[in-house]
Amino acid sequence: MSDLDKVYSYACQLGSNTPIQLRWEGSGDSGHAAKLLSGLKHMFYPKTTTRIKYHAVINIYEPQTDPIYAKAESVMQFVHGWGTTENQTYELHSDADVTRDSGAFGQKQAHIMFVRNIMPTDGTGKSETTAGDRLLSIHSQALRKRSNSLTEDGGQLRLGMSGAPGLLSAAQQTRLNTPAKNLFNNAKTLVDEAKEGGLTVVGLPNRLGSEDYDEGGVMKNNGVDLGIKKTFYLTFMR
Repeated sequence: MSDLDKVYSYACQLGSNTPIQLRWEGSGDSGHAAKLLSGLKHMFYPKTTTRIKYHAVINIYEPQTDPIYAKAESVMQFVHGWGTTENQTYELHSDADVTRDSGAFGQKQAHIMFVRNIMPTDGTGKSETTAGDRLLSIHSQALRKRSNSLTEDGGQLRLGMSGAPGLLSAAQQTRLNTPAKNLFNNAKTLVDEAKEGGLTVVGLPNRLGSEDYDEGGVMKNNGVDLGIKKTFYLTFMR
């Protein structure tokens, strides 16, 4: 099931009286958010003519002066420039570090939060694909500090990774067939950190990588397009 399918299913469970609250952290150029919302805005609640209602909060680490932020702003304006209803809205924020203190921005709690492909950088902004300890620290803080940003009735934090150092270094087919407990480097530590934040992991220890992934465009921290890749998820619930 794709990310779009998962979001649509959750929105239908909430019903048309409750817009689904979505959030992206470290969203970069926001290609993933744009793709998902482009599909979601044309979908309907089952057996109705009512479009899915949503509010998307898109938090970007880079400042407004960064080209990555400018690209995110452009793609989101394009998505919402036509074909959306008054109940399909978004907001975009710069300078948003996923490890910030809980409640720092006063944003609404999310039903589904995406924390995808966060990557440590060196002093020049280059991605550090071998900085496993730094990535673990970022993800651990994200799990603890963003847990209160989820709704209390089953809010989900989807922590996604598409390559090293977060994932096992292996061919895509191998990753698909690897149990999540081995696919994600430091999986046990991440689960323990999530528990500290009041979150429980879904599906460990025995589910395979193939049971929770999405495919789409991925970029480096400097904005270079890496093309279509599989992003594998650990999903945590409040």
